[in-house]
Amino acid sequence: MNCLYKVLFLFLLFSNSAFGTHIIGGEATYKCIATDSVLKTSRFTVTYTIYRDDIGNGAAFDFPARFGVFEKQPSSSIWSYLETKTAPPTDIGFVSYGDPCVVIPPNIRIEKATYNFNVTLPWSQSTYRIVYQRCCRNTTISNIITPGVMGFALDVEIKGNAISTCNNSPSFNKFPPILVCNQKPLNFDHSATDIDGDSLVYEFCVPYHAGGPVGSTVPGSPNACDGVTPDPFNCPPPYPDVTFSSIYSVTNPMGGSPQVKINSNSGQFSGVPNTLGQFLVAVCAKEYRNGLQIGAIRREFQFNVVNCIGISSNQTFSICPGDSVVVNDTIYKLPGDYTQNFQSVFGCDSTLNIKIIRLNPTADTLQFGKCDRDSVLVNNIYYHTTGVFTQKFVNSVGCDSILTIKINELRPTFDSIHVAKCEGDSIIVNGIFYNSSGIYTQNFVNALGCDSILTISVNILKKSSGTLNFQICQGEIALVNGIEYTSPGEYFQTLQNQNGCDSILRIKVNKGTAFDIKKTLSLCDTIPLVINGQNYSQPGEYVFNFLTVNGCDSIITYTILPCNQNIIYDFENCDAMVLANSMVYDEFTPRYISQLDCGSIQASNVFRTNPQMNKHSCTEGQNSTVTMCVSASTSCNYETPDVTPITFEVLLNPNDQGRISLNHIIFHQKAPTRFSWIGGLTADNNYPTKYGIRIYKNNVLAFEKREIPTTRDWTKEKYDLYDDSLFVVSDSTLFRIELLPYCPAGVRSSVSAWDIDNLSVYFSCREIQSRMFSGKVENSTEGLSNITMRRIHNNSILVTTTVQNGNFLFPKNKLDLEYTLGATSNDSILYGISVQDVLLMQKHILGSERFTNPLQYLAADINNDQVITVSDLVELKKVLLRVQNQFNKSDSWLFLDMKSVKEITNPWDIKRQIFIPKGNRDLLNLNFLAVKVGDIDGALELWRKLIIR
Repeated sequence: MNCLYKVLFLFLLFSNSAFGTHIIGGEATYKCIATDSVLKTSRFTVTYTIYRDDIGNGAAFDFPARFGVFEKQPSSSIWSYLETKTAPPTDIGFVSYGDPCVVIPPNIRIEKATYNFNVTLPWSQSTYRIVYQRCCRNTTISNIITPGVMGFALDVEIKGNAISTCNNSPSFNKFPPILVCNQKPLNFDHSATDIDGDSLVYEFCVPYHAGGPVGSTVPGSPNACDGVTPDPFNCPPPYPDVTFSSIYSVTNPMGGSPQVKINSNSGQFSGVPNTLGQFLVAVCAKEYRNGLQIGAIRREFQFNVVNCIGISSNQTFSICPGDSVVVNDTIYKLPGDYTQNFQSVFGCDSTLNIKIIRLNPTADTLQFGKCDRDSVLVNNIYYHTTGVFTQKFVNSVGCDSILTIKINELRPTFDSIHVAKCEGDSIIVNGIFYNSSGIYTQNFVNALGCDSILTISVNILKKSSGTLNFQICQGEIALVNGIEYTSPGEYFQTLQNQNGCDSILRIKVNKGTAFDIKKTLSLCDTIPLVINGQNYSQPGEYVFNFLTVNGCDSIITYTILPCNQNIIYDFENCDAMVLANSMVYDEFTPRYISQLDCGSIQASNVFRTNPQMNKHSCTEGQNSTVTMCVSASTSCNYETPDVTPITFEVLLNPNDQGRISLNHIIFHQKAPTRFSWIGGLTADNNYPTKYGIRIYKNNVLAFEKREIPTTRDWTKEKYDLYDDSLFVVSDSTLFRIELLPYCPAGVRSSVSAWDIDNLSVYFSCREIQSRMFSGKVENSTEGLSNITMRRIHNNSILVTTTVQNGNFLFPKNKLDLEYTLGATSNDSILYGISVQDVLLMQKHILGSERFTNPLQYLAADINNDQVITVSDLVELKKVLLRVQNQFNKSDSWLFLDMKSVKEITNPWDIKRQIFIPKGNRDLLNLNFLAVKVGDIDGALELWRKLIIR
């Protein structure tokens, strides 16, 4: 029977240490074990299998081994260190060889170990590499240079699109053969399996070099990047490639005839090795999903090519069509691979591999172009016409061949071009100048070698100019093509007209002073009113237009208010004739004299809080009627009375198109020397010497006057409010009026009484001619002063600045215009910027600590391109180190619409201006949030204090 074992001539080729004393190879895979959709992370179990030569007295498996985890951003080529994982070796054992026809010599024994550990990676677009670094490789490797000092770097790559989908890497199906027979076909299934069904592509890949002999055979630290066990913290990718010997390469690591190769689709490892030695080979399996690579695994191993008993050499024969070749009495007429089997003298099978190669005749084609009256010379034969011709000959391998010659006609070129230039410019075509419009021709030889004509149409374009005149008044800016003009004068801009030629725009700016004066008068003051020498007895609005000497339109508007009594409290229903009634104010109801067309008025009773302690009485009124008297405060301090004031409330509800003006409060008061109660006592009165009035608007003090002297006889008191904009309302508003008598004269009497009668309130309708815009610029909980505020309408800009508490006001704005409000400041560039901001930005870019709110993104976008990158970090450092004193593409402050900040989470969509449509309402809370560019930790604090609250 045939011998089933192939005895190897290892003892003829290698000594006992022939296969080195260190690392032989390894492979790495990963498996997804969990995902966290809240934290947006995935957790993987990574498995490394390392192979070593157990005979060469090399280092044992690392216990534990260190594995570096590194990250590379999508737009970067830099690998950043993330962490180091450690793991002990497990499943340590020897690798068996399953080929029954091979007897393994005693000086070959391969040991393997497995390392397992878990790693958690964030969902991102980054690529991650997990790397094991160790030195050294076998000194006897044949296909690389200086193998004894070449370290070993084995990695597994996980791309960002594999993390969020919880991908599992493929794994190789079989262990490669330890021994490979020289001159024997090598067929090994090096395929892998992917449990997720992803596509795999196989290729030879370059082995990496990491580490070196430092710390072992050479002095130094073993943890250095050229040490035997490099520290991942200091030794990130990329790693240098091992250097192949001159006849080998990454794609040709073993040579062979045919060359050893790997099928990219199936992973089949095939070829016929023809050189004895040890060969380092790296195989990568790249993983694709939907056409995109999501990961890769690699295996490194050493193949030992040795002579095997009974292996025959290959023979190759070449034949032309119709020829044949005879080998060992067998005739071969067709090309192909054939095998003849023998039995060697040792009783083991031997094989003769025969390759028949067909030599093919040559069937070449030559093409030529020929201009009119030219000829073509091929192999000493002239051709004067166009067409297809053939020549027969014997080619270099001895086979009959045919040369086909195709001759095509070449035609001249008749081209035309149109050239337009501005006057004063020169037109150059093929070195010839043209300075005027017209049609010109040039004769030349075209690219085919034929005479040709170029027609050139030249058009000289005209330049243009224009003038713009602006009349601006104080506070206004002329805006032309983004350039602001605030001072009178003549300016020029160089533009391009519709032809693309220079256009000079002349801008003339005249500046003057405009007046828009509004005065309000009341017919309650006097009838008639005299204005500019004319009498006016009717309410209404009277406009006087005039032009200032500076050319600005100016207006004086007189608003004459009617003297219409709308509400009166005449107190004639006073019934405090008994004690019980003196503690009740229900009888003092308002009487409505007239109503308004622009809204409604609702008034309360006259009352005093805590009426049981703050009683009233009835006394004789102004016109011998009945009215009310009340007790006064015994204190002369207006702020600390011991009685409550006389109070009444008025609710104003304007309609959509109107405003209501509170014009007058009129009443009669008396502090008599003797009090006289109807149905009661009459005696000396410790009369109050003063009284005060307070008016609250929506519970906020709007008007106050104190220390007003009282009188002993009835006196008319009149308070004019029509000139105060606080008392002109366009929204529902509650006014509360309080009257307080106080500070008695010191008369010996237990009674301190104050009489009041005919309490009247006067209102009128106001036409809405302009409206008010106001707001505040805030940073944290404080307002910012001296911030430039701009009100923009088309090319007109009105500028103001914020006051100490951050408030700003544009008092008069037209109803039929649209406006845009914005803020700007480029001051205090270093305000709030520190090393902490640099660290926060660096952590965000590296992915270790991302920003948590949109204000941080806006503060970190130094170059204003809506992406946080290293360029932002570099510019922030330059400002902090005072290399530059301003940002290149942004101001030092950023101002955001407060409403937009609270409603929009995407930082790049937050509005930086406030648009105001046409309307007739005052807008009072147009607030901006000030964010300091570069102050990232300040933006976080600002978000917490101002937004989250």
